[in-house]
Amino acid sequence: MSFLSHSRNRSFQYRSVSIILAVFFVSALTVIVSGCGGTAERPTYDLGSGPITTKAKDPISQSAVEQIVTHKLGEAAAAGQPVIRQVTLTPEAGGVFVSIDLNRTSSCHPGALVGTAVTMAKNVMSALFLYPDVSKAQITLYGTTVDAANANKPAVRIMITKDSAAKVDWFQFSDTTVEKYSTEFWAEADIYANWKQYGGAAITDDAQKAAANSGAATTPATP
Repeated sequence: MSFLSHSRNRSFQYRSVSIILAVFFVSALTVIVSGCGGTAERPTYDLGSGPITTKAKDPISQSAVEQIVTHKLGEAAAAGQPVIRQVTLTPEAGGVFVSIDLNRTSSCHPGALVGTAVTMAKNVMSALFLYPDVSKAQITLYGTTVDAANANKPAVRIMITKDSAAKVDWFQFSDTTVEKYSTEFWAEADIYANWKQYGGAAITDDAQKAAANSGAATTPATP
């Protein structure tokens, strides 16, 4: 009986030690995976593209910018025009200034172009500023109207520096906060006035939409 009792006690001790070691191993693995107290990557989330990481990346390049824009905005704008007009990377003190010229998409009223430009800036810039060498990013939306004669006229421009971007909550970046968060914001005068009167969101009410498109914006506002 004494022998059996000692055997059971020894077996119980072995199981206890095994359980403790297993718990310690799992806890240690969790710490390593989560990056707590170490240098492991900490996952965050981009707007619409799922998990990304804030680890250092390769230097920004034109092809990388084009891939980001295409991924975020698609390949074609309205009327069969490519969404990208031009991408320019300019070295400057502290990094690289990324300037992106885009063709306009359709909008239900002129002020909605501001909402479109803000959405484009939010989706693209939130990815661009993950590159540590991007010091400044600018998006210019071209096409003050749908007429071909106005296709090459800038409509809305949004520029944000890296320092300003660090303070931006991209989920709160909208046409109602763009002037607050942008380092520089500009809109063509008629578009700006229409936006101030009718907002940057799509209008679903037919009467209000007709008024917004009839040149009825009366807000005496200028950029």
